[in-house]
Amino acid sequence: MGDDLATTASLPQYSVPGPQVVGGTKYQQLLAVIEELGKDIRPTYTGNKICAERLKRSIAHSRILVRECLIEAEKDRQKAAADAAVKNQ
Repeated sequence: MGDDLATTASLPQYSVPGPQVVGGTKYQQLLAVIEELGKDIRPTYTGNKICAERLKRSIAHSRILVRECLIEAEKDRQKAAADAAVKNQ
């Protein structure tokens, strides 16, 4: 009887955050966060509050990473422009 309950009982599916990209670029971190965002969207529609809160945190984290990526890209652009100017002289 206990075995029947174990085989017929179902648990809601929860997304467990994957490993954070440590030491990677901001862009790689952003891609990892976006990938994890997708896993929490459907459970949020069904009313899962844990996933909804995790989704909110992930969105906030991704916004920060987007800003950092833009800053990093601008620095790279300025460096490339400066290098090109030195080459042309």
